[in-house]
Amino acid sequence: MRGAAFCPAHVTGFFGVEESGSAADTGSVGAGFSIQRGVTTTVEDAGHDAVRPGMAQYVLEEFRRATGVSTPVHMSHEMGVPAGYGLGSSGALALSALYALDTALGTRMPKESLAMMAHISEVRLRTGLGDVLAAYHGGFEIRVRPGGPGRGIIRRLEAGDPAVVVACLSPLSTSDFLRDRMGILNGMGGRMVAELDRHPDMGTFQRLSMEFARKAGTITPQMESGASALERAGYPCGVAMLGGTIFSMVPQDDAGGVMEALRPYDPVLTGIDHEGARAI
Repeated sequence: MRGAAFCPAHVTGFFGVEESGSAADTGSVGAGFSIQRGVTTTVEDAGHDAVRPGMAQYVLEEFRRATGVSTPVHMSHEMGVPAGYGLGSSGALALSALYALDTALGTRMPKESLAMMAHISEVRLRTGLGDVLAAYHGGFEIRVRPGGPGRGIIRRLEAGDPAVVVACLSPLSTSDFLRDRMGILNGMGGRMVAELDRHPDMGTFQRLSMEFARKAGTITPQMESGASALERAGYPCGVAMLGGTIFSMVPQDDAGGVMEALRPYDPVLTGIDHEGARAI
């Protein structure tokens, strides 16, 4: 038996944490977009478990508790984005792993239930709060109510087919940030959601993202340098939360100019994934 699944990486431009008495309802409001790079997980039945420690092992154990299926598996991951750079890699790993397990072992769980399991795992391990909800749906979104799929609510924004250029500059620990700085940022994230709702376009989103990152104190000198290079060339810049990553969403005709402006920072050209997580 074999199953494979892909989950897009997700960029959050700004957010506000909303804690609840349950992990299912805990999450974040905010805005972001899913990209065409992400995590592909393959699962095959095996004589014994071969699973990487951390998130993959955790969701495997949660899956077994939920289904009662304990077949030994070999689980492998193709990481299309680096960990620790604000691209939702842990959520993408969790969701792709659960979809692949479901396909490989024939459990036929509802996709929403698998996605909620991934969200709860992220909340409990403090690796993320809103990425699973967003990547489950795909596209360019505002998260208007926190929680996992089935509880949280997103509103899709019209994005068309822009080029997305991403430059990963320095990693940041999500768990450390969530512990140290959330109190001063939650109100700001909520206000930005309201502003983007009034002006739902990529320019407003990127401006708010940069403002949020500056006030959060997450912009390093190298990120400032990259943002200044984009500004001098006449292109917008946003910051992926939480991580030392800058991005620019522009019309396809401007992709070459953005890539050239960010050439010293090893940029990657991608686009928006509109499908969300899926078995492949």
